[in-house]
Amino acid sequence: SHRMQDEDDTGASETDTRSAGIRTIWQMTPILSFNGRFGTTRTVETEFGIKDVREGGEIAANLTLDRPNGNWGLSYDRSLTDVGTQSSLVVSRELGLPRGGEIRTSLGVTHMPSGEHYAIGSLGFQRDTRRGNLNLSYNRSVQVNSDDDEVIRDRIRASYGEELPWGGRWAVSGSLFASDFTDPAQDDLTTGQVSFNYDMPLTRDWDLSSGISLRETREEGSSADRESTFFVSLQRSFQFRP
Repeated sequence: SHRMQDEDDTGASETDTRSAGIRTIWQMTPILSFNGRFGTTRTVETEFGIKDVREGGEIAANLTLDRPNGNWGLSYDRSLTDVGTQSSLVVSRELGLPRGGEIRTSLGVTHMPSGEHYAIGSLGFQRDTRRGNLNLSYNRSVQVNSDDDEVIRDRIRASYGEELPWGGRWAVSGSLFASDFTDPAQDDLTTGQVSFNYDMPLTRDWDLSSGISLRETREEGSSADRESTFFVSLQRSFQFRP
């Protein structure tokens, strides 16, 4: 693949990225499979005639072991960021529960371009109720953002929805997203959101959708920024026959 990007009309800032690689899927045994990609990437950023070259190998490899009550997984990922190479090693487990439930969990470590190591992982729970579905999840990751800062990101999400007897559906969800910058000079961010949605068929061809969401963003050392959104929409479906 070859991608070029100009950020302005003068051509003073240009990014040229070239990647090549190979991907393989191998069913090693009836219960053990391998899915991997191995490649190399070269990125050249030119700004006012000054070139910054970044190149390196990239790996995405995953082993999956099928078990009767869920899968085990082992993955290794090595990617090239704007400030260096980031590598992660993660062990994952999917566990089926009685009555339609499922637990998904992972635990690993990531090595950042700064040389620091951080623990990463996730935990998810899903269960089908008699009329709806419940989802709970937590995820921790470490990433390099667009400003080349290393950020620890924690996400907590919860949602529940039910089917209604007359064909409608309602759902409520909430999330909490926290960004913790490893650089003490940067201000941390926290965002929370609560949403409610309602869908109902009016006739065979007309459907109504509506919802409301409340969102609050708080930056360290600043007052909270709040916003709310409400929407109502009508949808008309058509069927054409020859």
